[in-house]
Amino acid sequence: VQTCALPIYESMRTCGNWTARPALQGRPSDVTSDGGDSPDFVYVDPVMRDVIQEVLELQKSYSSTGSPEMTRRGHLVRRELVDLLEASRGVLAAAADIPLDDLGIKGKDHTGRYSEIPWTRFHSTLSSPNPRNGWYVVYLFAADGGSAYLSLNQGTTVWDGSDFAPQDKRVLRQKAAWARESLAVRRASRGDLLDLISLNAVVSDLGEQYEAGNVCSFRYVAGSIPTEIGRAHV
Repeated sequence: VQTCALPIYESMRTCGNWTARPALQGRPSDVTSDGGDSPDFVYVDPVMRDVIQEVLELQKSYSSTGSPEMTRRGHLVRRELVDLLEASRGVLAAAADIPLDDLGIKGKDHTGRYSEIPWTRFHSTLSSPNPRNGWYVVYLFAADGGSAYLSLNQGTTVWDGSDFAPQDKRVLRQKAAWARESLAVRRASRGDLLDLISLNAVVSDLGEQYEAGNVCSFRYVAGSIPTEIGRAHV
């Protein structure tokens, strides 16, 4: 039975319930039964790499008011990347140890004005019904187009009745530190996991919120994204 080297998504549900479930105690996550590579990720890996690379290129043409580049970027994060993850729904649900119908996948690039940091996340619909609540795994794209991250993150804003307000970054960092400590056994086997991310946002505070909320992540540098992006990390 093949297992994920680090089931980064599996830990999401545990963190969301604030209990020491087996996922945080080193229990492996079975993703295939034939001893080989997951056929889903073998199929989508090269395309996923190309989609992420294109989003990073489009980040260099960021405009808050929209443009052909931003329209294309939105299509990539809301449709193409979502479709690629949907193609691997069984693998993701198995890694998270949740039912297929509890797995949510969504991308977002604007609410009114276009976002400086677009994202595509996958999550438990029960534990994290929206990006403001719970723990989830998310692809985050740096504002300067230099890097993308696959991040185990958390809700970083709250609805104040009229707008989304940032949560206290000190609290976010404390929660992230707790989650990292809980995942220490799993993280020890992966030297390529990062505790810190850098989204280089300049027009929005959301970049700093995501940075504070990051538990651990894989970084993909523009121009050198690995082909096995899905199999190796999710």
